[in-house]
Formats: sequence, C-alpha cells, structure tokens
Amino acid sequence: MKFDFEIAGPPPVRIEFRRNWFTGTMRITADGQTVGATSPFMPSTHLDTRKVKRYEFATATGSPHHVAIEHHFPRFFAGFRPQTYRLFVDGSLKKVCEGY
Repeated sequence: MKFDFEIAGPPPVRIEFRRNWFTGTMRITADGQTVGATSPFMPSTHLDTRKVKRYEFATATGSPHHVAIEHHFPRFFAGFRPQTYRLFVDGSLKKVCEGY
C-alpha cells in the first residue's frame, strides 16, 4: 500500500506512507525524514492480535501538526484481504485508503 498526502501551510509538509503487503515492512516519512517504520524481523509485525495499529507523530517543519495514521485489519484472514488506512491531521480525518 502506498499513499501520499500534503499538509497545506507555510511550508507545505508531504507525508508518505509505504507498506509491503508480503513482508509487512512499513515506512512513514514527513518531508523525507523517517518518522515511523516496522521491520519484517520484529515478531509484532506478523503476530499482533490488535485490530487497529495507530502511528502518531508531529511534523517538524513549519507550524507543527499532529498526524495519526490508523491501520485497520479485517477480522478474518487479514493477510489475504484489503486493509483500511485512515489519515488524521490535528484530529480531523483527511484521507481514507483501502488496499493491500
């Protein structure tokens, strides 16, 4: 799953989310700086029972924004079904994506 989002403001902040459906590796960048990542070698990447993973961070450039990305897993056979991603900026929902 890949998606990008730009937060307007002086200067604009570009958020990029990348996740490999096969290995489970995930990387979140804000203006090219990594703010969140998972490794395929971490057991929690593959053996987590939570239905929602939440990644939160604050932007470093321009006016600070609180950004949260929620990763929602399907109840059954999550690895074989589309998953939902929700992007929140300062508490309001900005984008919803679904895919692998």
